Order: sequence, then structure tokens, then C-alpha cells
Amino acid sequence: MRVLEQVFKLQMIKLNKKMRIEKRKISELIRAEYNPRKISVVQIQELKDGIEEFGLVEPLVVNENPERKNIIVGGHQRLKIWENLGNTEVDCSIVNLPLDKERKLNIKLNKNGGTFDDDLLKEFFEFEELIEWGFTASELFNNEKEEKEEKEEEYFYDDKWFLNIEFDSEKEIQIWYKKLKKENLNLKIVQ
Repeated sequence: MRVLEQVFKLQMIKLNKKMRIEKRKISELIRAEYNPRKISVVQIQELKDGIEEFGLVEPLVVNENPERKNIIVGGHQRLKIWENLGNTEVDCSIVNLPLDKERKLNIKLNKNGGTFDDDLLKEFFEFEELIEWGFTASELFNNEKEEKEEKEEEYFYDDKWFLNIEFDSEKEIQIWYKKLKKENLNLKIVQ
């Protein structure tokens, strides 16, 4: 179960309420002034690609508390993309929270705490599809940050970047080589 779904369920159980989804006009929603979530251009494109392919499958979280009416608690980035795609309404999970609880929920919705099981990724998914779906090769090749830092070194010299990568197998080299060659990069393999 995704972290977001767990937070939703825990919040609804704690408040002893059922989840309520309503369609709201985007023009009536107010972005939270404190929302600290940032997203890179690459992440925006990945999110947009997902929304274009599957639609908006996760509702926004919107407060109905009279003092915080129509404030978006979660889903600011998804809303931005959904609106830019020409939509005027959006599904929202409605909560009734005072400001302190609203802010807490915003952070919990935005704080990614999970990791992936590398063995399950290798067993059930193809490398190419994981790359296509947003993983980087370094995320898939290295189990721990320390290991990654030991294996990859970046160099900048005379307006050119150099990347030194050590591999554990010939297969890894072949996979990287094919991916990087598609990017028209100048590659050199040294044993």
C-alpha cells in the first residue's frame, strides 16, 4: 500500500469519518500558502506523463473547515498539471481540519518515506520499463548511497564532464552502454 493511502486511512480512522470524495471547481480552490513541496522539471514531466496516461487517479486533499475553506492540503503539483491540461474540475478528498492539523497532514502527504525492495524489482520488473517509468540507472544498480558514491565519480575538465563507473558484471556494462549510446554520448570502455 502506498504511503499516501496509509496516511489517508489513518487520518480518516483517527477522525472516525469515512473518506468523502467530491468534485470541486478548480477556480474555487486555494493553494496553501505554506506548501513547502518543490518539484523538478523532470519530475513535473514524469507526473504529467502519468496523468496523461492514467488520468488523475489520486484525489487532491481539500479542507472544508470554515476557517480554512477550500485550502488545498495535498496535491498542489497534480492540480497544476491537471489545470494546464484544460480541466476545470477535480476530484477532492474532503477533510475538516484546523490549521495546525492541516499543516501536519500536508507534510505527511509530501514526505516520502518508503524505499524499494531491490530483489522484488529485479524479479518482477524489466530494467528497461523501470527506466521508462522514472528510475535512474544508478538507483537500480546501487543498493545503498555509500556503495553508489564509491562506484561513481564525476569529473569536470575543460568544459567537458567525465563519469567513471565501475561495474560488477558484463551485463551491467552492456545495459549502460546501450542506454548512453542512445543519448549520443561519447563513450569509452576501459578494463
